Amino acid sequence: MTLPGIRASGRYLVEAGTNKTFHYVGIDAFALFKRWLMQNGPAALVEPWLAEVRGLATAGGYDGPIVLRVFRHAAPWNAFHLLPTAYRLSDGTMPALRAFVEFCGERGFYVDLTSGDAQEFFTSQSAIQQHVNECCAALVDLPNIFFQTCNEPFKNGIDVTVVKPPQWGSLNPLLRDSG
Repeated sequence: MTLPGIRASGRYLVEAGTNKTFHYVGIDAFALFKRWLMQNGPAALVEPWLAEVRGLATAGGYDGPIVLRVFRHAAPWNAFHLLPTAYRLSDGTMPALRAFVEFCGERGFYVDLTSGDAQEFFTSQSAIQQHVNECCAALVDLPNIFFQTCNEPFKNGIDVTVVKPPQWGSLNPLLRDSG
């Protein structure tokens, strides 16, 4: 399934190219990327869950796009604990993150990536910025992505006026969530 890119138009989100209003219908899937990274995760832990969510939506009369809110890192006290280094290769690339987002997109889901507990993993604003840049580089041309610099930045030591995702360009502009 090919999902259209989404862009901001004033106060609204619209499908790129059609200007059809996009309604953000989302579900918390905080641990889904962590599940993806587990042995047999895509087949055993992600695919069945996506099918169940889609089935429930269809049974409820909704057949539109669904946005999955997924953490890309969180501290050990969370059930969805995930280290930011768990999927970053030594060269700074993140092919597992990209593969996960592509997999979800192929099944008709948008992914809203956020981060939690940044103060536990990063020692400076520049370290956080580097992680944001690496994530964005992995996702740059995917149409099914929303990106949140950080969940609750006031708690997580992030100044969102300093740490900003890079601009992806006019063909696929970055949709940045508020924290």
